[in-house]
Amino acid sequence: MVLYRSQQDIIIQLLKTLSSQHDIIVKFGVEVEFYMLDEQNKPIPDDFANKILAGAELTFPELCFCKEKGKGQYEFSTKAFEVDADTPYQDHIASIKQRVGDFISDQNKFIQFAKKVSANYDPKPFIDDYGSSMHVHLTLHPGDGLENIFEHCFIDSTTSTIVTNKSFDNLLLDVITSILHLLNPSIYLILGDDESEYQRLQAGYMAPINVSWGGNNRTTAIRIPSSPPRRLEFRVPSASSSFTASAIFLLASVLHSMDQIKMVAKALPRTHGNAQDYPELEKICSSVQEAKERFSLDCIIRQLLRD
Repeated sequence: MVLYRSQQDIIIQLLKTLSSQHDIIVKFGVEVEFYMLDEQNKPIPDDFANKILAGAELTFPELCFCKEKGKGQYEFSTKAFEVDADTPYQDHIASIKQRVGDFISDQNKFIQFAKKVSANYDPKPFIDDYGSSMHVHLTLHPGDGLENIFEHCFIDSTTSTIVTNKSFDNLLLDVITSILHLLNPSIYLILGDDESEYQRLQAGYMAPINVSWGGNNRTTAIRIPSSPPRRLEFRVPSASSSFTASAIFLLASVLHSMDQIKMVAKALPRTHGNAQDYPELEKICSSVQEAKERFSLDCIIRQLLRD
């Protein structure tokens, strides 16, 4: 076990601490990329894939489906949701991935395709094509859950800094700073023991390779999209990563950004253009061994929760 307590216990405790001590509710949204492959591990033709996606949109009206950059690669995305701290925790993103995968596997009898079709959530199914990511979107709300605090924050195009309503104390930049400060000490929780998780983080395929943030920039570890609502997008996890692990990391980072015991962390400047062209930026851990050696999130969470 990577953490000192079960992930289910920790995520609930982090949510309750943010609520009781800071009157903050956290909402998430998730985009999950996947390939549709035949039994020879080859992408299925677009016309068959489009028929499957049309059926998926009718079967899962709560999800949005679209084509992605890889050959045979697609994506589903959720609406914003809140994790209920007052009920037993369940990873419903894992459940959605399973149900979407089962639906795709069942479509052979409807689309008259001669080969079996499956949804592939592997981090890097093909060396020479895009890996599959899970982008986790984050917004923060006061106790009533209505107002999005990040809506008061915008990126100043002149200074490339985040400007906020003073009452929110530059919270978005503080959260970004804590996420980036804790990223490498936490990456083992997020990506685990599978080397292919780290192989996805390579130059040339819009995957983050360094500790960075940007505006509408898909090469950074954190992206602040230009489209509404104002939100933080964490782009490091893969499609096979655990949403629970990523949520724990993000919640711990939010709490860290507000907590008096936080270590002093210098805010990194916004990255413009391709973040892979900035050799001076700290690299994200590139192997299981390096991630294990850097891992210290367990101790940080103990401090944050006073355990």
